[in-house]
Amino acid sequence: MNAEGSMVSAIASTTARQRRDAAVEEERMKGQDTPSDATKKRTLTAHFDEPCEKKLRREEEEDDGQSVKRTTTDAAAASIPVQPKVLSPLDIASLEQIRQHVRDVRREVFLRPLIAIITRLMFHKYNHGLFNVRVDPVAWNIPQYFEVVKHPMDLALVKNKCLNLEYASADECADDIRLVFTNACLFNPPGHVVHEAAKMLLKEFESEYTRFQTKAQALAKKREEHSCPSCLANVCGICNEKCINFEPPFVMCSGPCQQRIKRHSLYYKTPDGFHHWCGKCYTSLPKLVTLKSTTPMNDATSAQNQDKQIAKNFLVKAKFLDELTEPWVQCDHCNGWVHQICALFNASEDSDDAEEVPYTCPLCRINELTRAEQDWDIEMSPSETSVDEFPLNTYKHKFEFMGSHSPVLKRKPAAKEFTRALGFDSVVEEKVFDYLGDDEVDECENLRSIEKIEGFVRSEQLQSCALSRFMQTWVRQHLVALGEHEAAQSIAIKVASSIKSSCQVSQVIREQFQSGNQSYPESIDFTSKAIFVFQKINGIEVCIFSMYVQEYDENSNLAANRNRTYIAYIDSLVYMRPRHIRTSLFHETLISYLAFCKGRGFHYAHIWACPTTRGGDFIYWCHPSFQKNPSKDRLLQWYLKMAEVGKEANVVFACQDLYTCEFENLEARLEEQLPPYFDGDYWAAEAERLAACPPKRGKLSREAYELNLKGEKFRKRVVESVKASRESLFVISLQPKCSACKSLIVNSTFWKQEG
Repeated sequence: MNAEGSMVSAIASTTARQRRDAAVEEERMKGQDTPSDATKKRTLTAHFDEPCEKKLRREEEEDDGQSVKRTTTDAAAASIPVQPKVLSPLDIASLEQIRQHVRDVRREVFLRPLIAIITRLMFHKYNHGLFNVRVDPVAWNIPQYFEVVKHPMDLALVKNKCLNLEYASADECADDIRLVFTNACLFNPPGHVVHEAAKMLLKEFESEYTRFQTKAQALAKKREEHSCPSCLANVCGICNEKCINFEPPFVMCSGPCQQRIKRHSLYYKTPDGFHHWCGKCYTSLPKLVTLKSTTPMNDATSAQNQDKQIAKNFLVKAKFLDELTEPWVQCDHCNGWVHQICALFNASEDSDDAEEVPYTCPLCRINELTRAEQDWDIEMSPSETSVDEFPLNTYKHKFEFMGSHSPVLKRKPAAKEFTRALGFDSVVEEKVFDYLGDDEVDECENLRSIEKIEGFVRSEQLQSCALSRFMQTWVRQHLVALGEHEAAQSIAIKVASSIKSSCQVSQVIREQFQSGNQSYPESIDFTSKAIFVFQKINGIEVCIFSMYVQEYDENSNLAANRNRTYIAYIDSLVYMRPRHIRTSLFHETLISYLAFCKGRGFHYAHIWACPTTRGGDFIYWCHPSFQKNPSKDRLLQWYLKMAEVGKEANVVFACQDLYTCEFENLEARLEEQLPPYFDGDYWAAEAERLAACPPKRGKLSREAYELNLKGEKFRKRVVESVKASRESLFVISLQPKCSACKSLIVNSTFWKQEG
């Protein structure tokens, strides 16, 4: 910058600074900010600047930028890279989508406890399943039912409407629940078993609903009186709540109990916080504690990570009182405060070292978009606009309006490096387009400029691979066959992670499960993949299904593991829309993965059906409170149904259990092949548990007792444990087996007998 440019910039800065000082003085004279109010605002903002200071500083920077622009050449100005910055997906959402989001957030607050009431009514001892499903006059032989009952209703329909957030108030939902039982009393005469059951359940509901209203009033009063350093009595304009607490962190004891540490209890942890012990396990710790590595080991780091020890008196005593509240964000238009989660605010895009971007809350966005629609209706008329100009003016108007909310700014280098690390670079973008068909390329080219202006990464923009494309095509075709065309287009499947990994084989397994010809290696290599299913709901993408798999190809260093895949974790959320295809979608997602593995030549897929408990979540940090955890029997039926559907699609050829396939004749098979070993599988963990908890010696001699702890006697205990859990240990055959030679027919022609 030359001397003249520096002088212009200095004058502009001085002018902006004087304007800022004058504004601050004017505010002080008006008495709008008392010392207590100013202190409150500084405490509440934390990482956010005060609105007036932030806006004035932005004006100062804009004045500086304008003065610099006047003194620089046009070529230099054109060389500055500019990209819009989006702090929330709601910034690029339509008016109806934002309105729907605000409605859903507010309705979920009062519908969540009502779902619990409906669930209790559905499983009540007086229900007997009579009120849970829609009345079928044909099946129940009551053809006159609809002549008497003009507005049929059932609890399942009410629950689905609650889950879909269709009720505008709690009383509206309560009226439908009452309608279920009043219909039953209307059609069935007094003294009838259905009439009496309906009366009892209606009385039970009224009692539950009264408690719900009393609790809601108490919570409203408590919320009105609540004030803490986190919220400072501010109310979120979206959910109308003050403080929202996160689900407490999941802390597991590193000792023998391996249990979750309860809240408000004392525990001990290492200074780095990676290892924890409950009070009971702490008392039995030796003076020198050996720490197991929490990261995968390879040849270069195994020597450093093994046998790490710490003195017991170095452990830090703590109390599990961790309570994290949802952070807030302030709107630069109305100066109101909203929860970051309610506004879908991306705090990483508004970090301290980033260039400042004005933030507009969803409520102000609704007002802006409403005014813009009104102006658009006034400006657009057939006499003033030709058909040829309409598309161009439409996009131009959209871009100009978006620019007024999200000004064009340079993106910080750190964000670009982070984007490149995740694989969203320009080179990868070209590879993604290479994967698409010609018709998809044309459509994407038309939207490419819009996506760049939005500046927000969507799931379809993530890098694709053969597996994700195959699964997505499979699932979408299935939904189209069901007539769910809109749902099919809203689904996207991506492989978020695919890395080479290895698992360390337990010393117990290597010593006890070996023969003259076979032994386990110290580690087993595999490919770990994380697969996610996204659905666009009201313009916002939601991850509704997750799956972690371990793939052991034909080059695995353990022969027993070759051409096998292990479904390590499966997790889902209830937000899938429409709900009636949720189970079918998840089944087809898993079947599509098995079909892809079958095409690659994999022989078997292994699954350990282990239901989670409340608080012991698998992949997602937590689940909605109204989402029921499946029982063991229900989970087993879910997998068996999936296997049946897979057989109909010629993907699955047999569904057996691990005991029958590998452990029933273990001693005879041991010379030929060892049991397959997967990271985190049931039988390996059970073998370690049995080794750590040996049976009592009883009247056995020392020599006999030691023989029982190793070799064939130990393996027999493992076999018995596997047999007891055989129904949960699925082995799915992906290739047919020849009836004559008993060998697998891998992706080749075969003949089968019909019937």
